[in-house]
Amino acid sequence: MERNYADLSHLRIVLRQHTFGKNVFMKPGFSWTSPLGISSALFIAMAVIYFLIGVLGIIITARYGSGNFSGSYFLSRHADEKFFGKPIAQINRETPHFGKYITMMMFAFCSFMVAMGILQFGVARYALPVATNGHSGIPS
Repeated sequence: MERNYADLSHLRIVLRQHTFGKNVFMKPGFSWTSPLGISSALFIAMAVIYFLIGVLGIIITARYGSGNFSGSYFLSRHADEKFFGKPIAQINRETPHFGKYITMMMFAFCSFMVAMGILQFGVARYALPVATNGHSGIPS
């Protein structure tokens, strides 16, 4: 029998037969109370922390700018002075674009943390439970 592949109605019937009454993303062998489930929950918690730190960093940097929140670029004025070898006020006078560079770098790092939080959440919530059961999550 020759199939018309432009008509996808047969595909819907096949998918409905495979997925009816099943959770395609979780096989019955996975449990959130197992060691794997607990580690997945911890990874999800870490992902939420990464996401929140990244978002808060972006908000603080956008609102105050790097160097304006506490008068330092990194940890404290003393640490910055030891790291750069000069006081921050002198660095800002000599190179006024340095503060903008640090601000853009903070945006990049915080955005990276947000992206990693989203990626880690997706892997821990969906891919890990599915892949450990030898199931791709796509009905065959």
